[in-house]
Amino acid sequence: MTTKSELAGHRYVPYHFKGLRPDQVNDINATRAQQVRDNKQARADDNNEERAWAAQQAANTQQMLGNEVDMRDQY
Repeated sequence: MTTKSELAGHRYVPYHFKGLRPDQVNDINATRAQQVRDNKQARADDNNEERAWAAQQAANTQQMLGNEVDMRDQY
């Protein structure tokens, strides 16, 4: 318990710290790996959403141009 800070139990005292236990290292590595997967998925989701918005914008533009041609033909 001398390696833990009295003020913040989740922090270690640097000059008493001897290293992490193997299970702590494994937990940290698993958490980091999950964060990497989550970030990759979030980026992929963002890219897909941007593509969907771009496709919708293109469809809107095409519709608007079609409406302009129809209006021009009416007059």
